[in-house]
Amino acid sequence: MSRGMLTEEIKSKNLKLFFTKLEELGVNIHTLQEKYGELLKNASYSNNSFEDLAYDGSLLKTVLYMLTPIALEENETFKNFKVDKNKLIKVCLLQHVSKAVRMVPNNNKWEIENRGFVYKYREDNPSIKTGLHSVALMSECNIQLSPDEIEAMTIIDKDCNDTQSYLFSSILTEVVRIANSKTYLISRESKKQKNGENKK
Repeated sequence: MSRGMLTEEIKSKNLKLFFTKLEELGVNIHTLQEKYGELLKNASYSNNSFEDLAYDGSLLKTVLYMLTPIALEENETFKNFKVDKNKLIKVCLLQHVSKAVRMVPNNNKWEIENRGFVYKYREDNPSIKTGLHSVALMSECNIQLSPDEIEAMTIIDKDCNDTQSYLFSSILTEVVRIANSKTYLISRESKKQKNGENKK
């Protein structure tokens, strides 16, 4: 059992907060809520146990309480070049939505115990990555995204050797990229620290 195991009550509260925040940003949530609400409530942020982010409900918990706050804090460091907070929050909330349909619980006990793959990717996924898949779902759900929001949404799909993305991306995109990196890094180091404390 993961340390992050959530009750149904908490998962439901996170789902309500997720959609409330989107509505406050003027996002049309109707179709997204109707088609993917239940999947989002139970979705995992990660497929593996390396950072303690792979469990039912971790997607919304991580997006709401880690990724978005980290991005807002990072945005402040840009001082006079800070980006619009509403755009930043919108991208952070929506960027990982496709994980709700991309991943399912892994039924291979050996992979879970020996490789840490708690979830697996569906075999019928389109051959696109998480960010672009989320953009596609937004189109399906009649949620409008501007070009700079799409750029930021898809930065997690880019290889670190993608010179164009890393040299010419907007500040919005850079803030989102850093927030994603920090989310994984902080989670991974927190897990190491907990494991160290448990051994004492």
